[in-house]
Amino acid sequence: MRDPARRRAEAPLSRPRPLPLLLTAIPHASQGDTRVSVGLLNAGEGRNITHAHLKFEVRGSTHEANAFMASRAIEAVRGSAAALGVRSDIPRAG
Repeated sequence: MRDPARRRAEAPLSRPRPLPLLLTAIPHASQGDTRVSVGLLNAGEGRNITHAHLKFEVRGSTHEANAFMASRAIEAVRGSAAALGVRSDIPRAG
């Protein structure tokens, strides 16, 4: 059986790999036009990398549509992190 601490450090880019697909699969809001843009998925360079960064943006044509997309995106990130046993930090910008 593998050491759990070692397992977390393996392949940091493979863990968030399904997330861009999940984000783009968020259904559109009935309150207005919506968009999701995944701009960056990066695990750095070098050895012993233990983290990855994903940058994405959600947009909605109305405040309600934007709030819907933001909440669904946060749910997707937190759910993926929980399923994979990793931590997620979600800073908001804009």
